[in-house]
Amino acid sequence: FDCSGLVYYVYAQAGKHISRSSSSQAREGVGIDLSQAQPGDIISMGPKKGGNRITHSAIYVGNGQIVHAANPSRGVTTDTINSGYYNNNYVGARRVM
Repeated sequence: FDCSGLVYYVYAQAGKHISRSSSSQAREGVGIDLSQAQPGDIISMGPKKGGNRITHSAIYVGNGQIVHAANPSRGVTTDTINSGYYNNNYVGARRVM
């Protein structure tokens, strides 16, 4: 999987059709504050230098954790959204379900 492909696949398994690209997924559903994120919400990230440009999608799984396709060497994994790269590059959260 790439990141948006994983999000697309998980939503399809739940019977919900969403867009395939990270930038399109960042416009699905309704925007929510990260503090209100619930399992299943889409988390969008991108380089801060690029403003709100979206380059990565993940799914919030609760307790500050996301599941995502990190890169070819790490594959599908979980990480915390509250620190490091993912916090520094957080752009927004969307509720689709």
